[in-house]
Amino acid sequence: MTNGQPLFPPMGLAHNQLDKVQQESLAACQSIQPAYFPVLSVELVEGRKLIVLWAPI
Repeated sequence: MTNGQPLFPPMGLAHNQLDKVQQESLAACQSIQPAYFPVLSVELVEGRKLIVLWAPI
C-alpha cells in the first residue's frame, strides 16, 4: 500500500502457500473466545491467487 492506496497488480500467493495460510488463520481464530470463524475464499485477481477473509460481526 502506498499512501493508503492499494498497489496493483496484487502480489498473490503461490499455490503451495494457500493451505498454510488458511490453516494459520483457522488456528488464530480458535484462540479467540468465543471461537470466531470468518469465511475464507481463494479468489483469482488479475491472474494471481488471493485469500479473501470475510469477517462479519
